[in-house]
Amino acid sequence: LLYELCIDPFTSAPTMDLLSNKKYGFFVKHLDTIGIAPLPKRNNNQPLRISSLHQRAWLLKLLAVELHAGDVSSSNHRDTCQTILSNLFGQGTSGTDEDQAIYPFSLQDNSGNADFRTVSKSKAEDILGNSGKGGVYYYSERGDRLIDLASFHDKLWQVSNLGNEVELNDARETIQQLLRWGWKYNKNLEEQASQLHMLTAWSQIVEVSASRRLAMLEDRSEILFRILDASLSASASPDCSLKMAFILSQV
Repeated sequence: LLYELCIDPFTSAPTMDLLSNKKYGFFVKHLDTIGIAPLPKRNNNQPLRISSLHQRAWLLKLLAVELHAGDVSSSNHRDTCQTILSNLFGQGTSGTDEDQAIYPFSLQDNSGNADFRTVSKSKAEDILGNSGKGGVYYYSERGDRLIDLASFHDKLWQVSNLGNEVELNDARETIQQLLRWGWKYNKNLEEQASQLHMLTAWSQIVEVSASRRLAMLEDRSEILFRILDASLSASASPDCSLKMAFILSQV
């Protein structure tokens, strides 16, 4: 909501004036908290981790708007922009989270799954491959294309070949494993989307800083070199997805 208010032509100026006011210090205050707070670990609380990544992305996008449109003839905006730049690119900034990378989670990568007998893997893949009307996908409120686990469950039972009690038990066990896989797939996809959101926001910060506020920074050449080096290193990492590499290549 704050981001929409800051980019709307009718509300942008008063909203940004209010947020940069020394009384609130919104941009700097949240940069010192949300911006550097350790991310929750994936194994302990992945939903909170996803939410935190999106929250950090929206903060970075707000900072990019302030750097881009803030009236530096005003002392409030000038001091805010200077502090943002110092915190983002100055000495003492925090390092990256080593647990940041997201690994693609595919049906074929699940070691330890039982042999798909009654419900074959090919049938499950056929269900997931049918993205037309009556498919098993839906879009979350954030726009992520996720598996509808209830529909997936129903369709798996529909394609099951059940002849006796043993096959029924096999089907029940296999379907439960497939549903657990689907749940993990959704969570990993949501986390990847949140990382892409934050990476896009970070690229906006770099773009506007380099194009409009570089003169406010000392050691400009060193900072640009560090950004380029970090971008190239990240894009060359085996953990970097094609989408992430594309965003990094645009920096």
